[in-house]
Amino acid sequence: MADQVSSKVAELSWAIGKFLLKASGSGLLADAGETAGKAYKLVRSLIENSGSDVNNDVAEQINKVLTSKIRSMYGRPTVNKELLEVAATEVKFLLDQITDDDKLLVLAVKNPDSFSDLLRNLAYARQLDIEQEAEPYFNELVDVVKKQYVKVASRSSEFDKAALKDLFASNEQESTKLNQICELLEDTNKEVKNSNAKLDDVKKDVNDIPKRVAAEIAGNFSVRKSVIFGMRPDIAAFYIERGERERLCDLVIEGQQPRIVLTGMRGCGKSQLASDLAQWCEKQEWSLVAWINAASRESVQSDLAELAQRLPIDLSDEPTQDQLINRCLDYFKSANATDRLIVFDNVEDINDLTGLVPRGDGLRVVATTTNEYGWKNQSWDLIKIGVFSREDSIKCLLRITDSKDREAADAVAQKLGDLPLAIVQAGATACEEDWTLKKYLVRLKRYSISIVIKPVRGDSYTEEVYKALLMAVDVALDKLGGDKREVARRQLGGLAVLAQSGVPTRWIDPSSTDAYNADREENVPDIADENAHSALTALVSMSVVQQSVNKNVTMLHRLQAQVLRENWGKEKTAAHEEVFDAAVEILGRTKYEQLPSNDGDARRREVRDLITQLSAIAAQDYSRLLFEREQVRGYLNRAFNYAYDLGLVYEAVELDVAVAVIEDVLGPDHPVTLTVRNNLAVAYYSVGRFGEAIELFERVLAERERVLGADHPVTLTVRNNLALAYDSVGRFGEAIELFEQVLAEYERVLGADHPDTLTVRNNLALAYDSVERLGEAIELFEQVLAEHERVLGADHPDTLTVRNNLALAYDSVERLGEAIELFEQVLAEHERVLGADHPDTLTVRNNLALAYDSVERLGEAIELFEQVLAERERVLGADHPDTLITRNNLALAYDSVGRFGEAIELFERVLAEREKLLGPDHPDTLITRNNLAGAYKSVGRFGEAIELFERVLAEREKLLGPDHPDTLITRNNLAGAYKSVGRFGEAIELFERVLAEREKLLGPDHPDTLITRNNLAGAYKSVGRFGEAIELYERVLAEREKLLGPDHPKTLITRNNLAGAYYSAGRFGEAIELFERVLAERERVLGADHPVTLTVRNNLAVAYYSVGRFGEAIELFERVLAERERVLGADHPVTLTVRNNLASAYRSVGRFGEAIELFERVLAERERVLGADHPVTLTVRNNLASAYRSVGRFGEAIDALEELLLDCQRVLGLEHPLTKRVEKNLEAAKRKMNPPDAPSPETGED
Repeated sequence: MADQVSSKVAELSWAIGKFLLKASGSGLLADAGETAGKAYKLVRSLIENSGSDVNNDVAEQINKVLTSKIRSMYGRPTVNKELLEVAATEVKFLLDQITDDDKLLVLAVKNPDSFSDLLRNLAYARQLDIEQEAEPYFNELVDVVKKQYVKVASRSSEFDKAALKDLFASNEQESTKLNQICELLEDTNKEVKNSNAKLDDVKKDVNDIPKRVAAEIAGNFSVRKSVIFGMRPDIAAFYIERGERERLCDLVIEGQQPRIVLTGMRGCGKSQLASDLAQWCEKQEWSLVAWINAASRESVQSDLAELAQRLPIDLSDEPTQDQLINRCLDYFKSANATDRLIVFDNVEDINDLTGLVPRGDGLRVVATTTNEYGWKNQSWDLIKIGVFSREDSIKCLLRITDSKDREAADAVAQKLGDLPLAIVQAGATACEEDWTLKKYLVRLKRYSISIVIKPVRGDSYTEEVYKALLMAVDVALDKLGGDKREVARRQLGGLAVLAQSGVPTRWIDPSSTDAYNADREENVPDIADENAHSALTALVSMSVVQQSVNKNVTMLHRLQAQVLRENWGKEKTAAHEEVFDAAVEILGRTKYEQLPSNDGDARRREVRDLITQLSAIAAQDYSRLLFEREQVRGYLNRAFNYAYDLGLVYEAVELDVAVAVIEDVLGPDHPVTLTVRNNLAVAYYSVGRFGEAIELFERVLAERERVLGADHPVTLTVRNNLALAYDSVGRFGEAIELFEQVLAEYERVLGADHPDTLTVRNNLALAYDSVERLGEAIELFEQVLAEHERVLGADHPDTLTVRNNLALAYDSVERLGEAIELFEQVLAEHERVLGADHPDTLTVRNNLALAYDSVERLGEAIELFEQVLAERERVLGADHPDTLITRNNLALAYDSVGRFGEAIELFERVLAEREKLLGPDHPDTLITRNNLAGAYKSVGRFGEAIELFERVLAEREKLLGPDHPDTLITRNNLAGAYKSVGRFGEAIELFERVLAEREKLLGPDHPDTLITRNNLAGAYKSVGRFGEAIELYERVLAEREKLLGPDHPKTLITRNNLAGAYYSAGRFGEAIELFERVLAERERVLGADHPVTLTVRNNLAVAYYSVGRFGEAIELFERVLAERERVLGADHPVTLTVRNNLASAYRSVGRFGEAIELFERVLAERERVLGADHPVTLTVRNNLASAYRSVGRFGEAIDALEELLLDCQRVLGLEHPLTKRVEKNLEAAKRKMNPPDAPSPETGED
């Protein structure tokens, strides 16, 4: 970003210079005049433009992210939506205030910290106007505004003007001169011919301006050009450049090798070498230098997710941790080739990096590890880092001690095995004590230790190394003395058992620049803080501890920490307990609750640091017993609560290792174990790890019921959580049972009108809706809506949500008029209360479009979908999940009206975006792949459709299991695709399998079971098993009449299908009777022009045709055709079907000219819309050939049929019914026979 700032301003400054130089007479007169005009306009705009709306683009970008944030906060179960609305309103006022001042653009780029302070003050003034309970929401939203403003300021279209205005405003002389030039150029515009002399007079001033501008800009905008990330350890004061450094630089800088690993034992200087390289890259202004803590896979993931937030990638949809990591890795792949370095420090296991190592042009990755195994097999260049050469050891010791005694230095180096860590600490000890190196050797020999260090793979140390490290600590402590000695000893103890990657310095030294002291009076010293600062300073100067480059993290070298821990003896000793006391004390210095509520960055940093420490001490064998301390268990619960408050749910999941330790330490039934296990289950649920969440919730619920009782409020909370988790994975029966239990208890304990009771009642209604217990769902929604209107008011956001849910339920039971009426009402209220662009308003508009689609008001549906899509792309962004949902819905609508090309294009785009954003196996990705397969099926691309359906089925079976509802849906769809290409055996086998599974899982009368039974009946009918088909249709009809009623749309569909089966079996009288009954019912229930009514009227016409009632058939066909052309359009697939049927009827009564004209028209449209190989197109070609036969055009008929037969065999196979029919027609044509091909009725596949 900083690169863009500097180059943008520099380019503008030189552009001004070029304009002015041209205007000074260095070109043709006309060119000079034109350039003078341009220069005048540009410079005058810089000086005069006060910009009443200067930052519209900034406001728009921030509003987009802010709206997305508000929407995500609405989705939190604990949020008070009314207070959130208040907070959001105040934040938008604040946004208007800051975007009216273009000076803030410059401040945000030049000094982000000053901008943050200013914004915090402005926010505090607005915060005074809201209730205290709304402050957390307000502060969270202000934090979003602050981050986004700093991020987008330099990219604003007004930034370049604002920057130069700021520059000239700070330099009165330059500003005056620029005004003089503007006046000159203004005169030049009026009278070009007389301008040359005047321009010559100021030519020198003009020539100097761009140089001065560029120089000033360089001074004023000296912003760091690189992204520097992570806690890189500082370079030791007496760092020695070694031979390995040259090889590392050759590989990284000259050779541009993408992956290098430094291996060697602890203390050999791997991290120092890597830090030296990183420092060089920073000085060379490489575009990225990142330091990743790679002690575990979790720490790598956490750092990469945090790094992603420092890169120019889209965060508007609040991506998950996995999405952040994927976008980070994608960014490196796609970014321009620039020099970039990422260091993975202290890798314990190469497998921790699987799938997490970035790749990209110009990107180099360096890892450090003590374990050299496995790297070469994965194409890493390996550099073994050994100990110092003897000469380097001597040079280091002599430099530190300012000595010339090479012989003594050589002797010390030999004793310490040339280990860099020990060499540096030996020199620092000698220097601190003012010992000669010879005296140091004597002291080292006399120093006795009784510890035995546990060996680490790849390490081989002399005993003197351990002595040197312990002696360095003792000398440092002895030098301090008194209270400071005790403080330093406790600091070392805490560092040795807390996270190996280090501890925030502010927790160790409260006086550090990184610390926050809310109650500290200025210039009033605090003795304890002074002692902490002095102690830490001494330990750092003695090289006993290290710090990161920015001093914000303090750490012990791992070998040093191991030596200290072993020296303290076994667990439970007094020394060991004192160390644990020190660690607990350091953890207790977290200041989350003392930090200002509007300082979101500081609060998030505090929580992340606490989670890092708790996760680390749980993973480290030597520190796990810290969780026996009550205070540490309290910190764990606080970490969960703080993480939920700030939305850090992915970070909360990292505490799983700490929860496991709590269970080991306290036992599985301990109340604290149950509490932290429930908290972890909530974290799993929040990130979509439902299986793990359910397992934990079930364990916690069983224990809560046993210990606290079934009716205890805490037990009810867990039961509600478990019900939500069951609902999320489609275990609706279990979810409903739990919701009903919780609702009964809440009504008894809290009362029927309590907000929590209303929430559970709404959840139960949604669960009923999921299993199509729609009557009960609607009854509950209506009850909840009445209660919300009475308790919260008609316009409350929660009331609007329930009204929307009720409309969706009405839609589900085909009470479409009521659904549309409610959706229209909810939409009007949302637009009035929340605004036309609010995410919830867009959701309701989308739902209304779906309802219009359900009643075949397709034009209105498409218009609304297109409107919602445009608004969501503008407000939320093209890749936002809600935008993708709308694009998917629009594609479905296009598919419904036969705009298959546009539908497929949209489906393919949504699929690509979801694969990129969510991954290929995400449930939403699978839904889109399923929809795309359906669209391919619609246009006869059956091979691609079947391939996609089979892929989705395999993925859903793997992810969800073979019996999951979504898996069964896909299996049903695949069966339908098999049926379309004549693979009837496979289709029937799949339909029968799905039916058996749904009968077992859902019951024989469940709506989904009836759908499958209906589809299986259709497959039986296709292969002539009419008796079985009729039996199934009759059973489905009886069940639907009982469950849904005789007039329900699905009942009418089944009755229509049964009539079609009677027709296919030659039972024409029964077919006509049923068709006439269904037609009368549909005209009464849905209206004479409803698309479903038109389908039945077409089917009745087909039946009349079959029994020779041609006049009545033609009359009905003509009526249906006219209505479908009017309602659906002349090219809609259903319209083409009726036109084909009418052509067949004309042919049957000898109106051959009209028949052929219609067939030819239908064929041309089918080929254009569906393609030449679509089965429907092939059917029309057969019908046209039959019409040619009817008028004696046998030659044309035979040619057409021979070509058609080859296409049918190629596309459908030799055994497909249409292929067989074409064979018979060809034989008849050759014998100059013309038996008519009759139209077929339309059936409904659920």
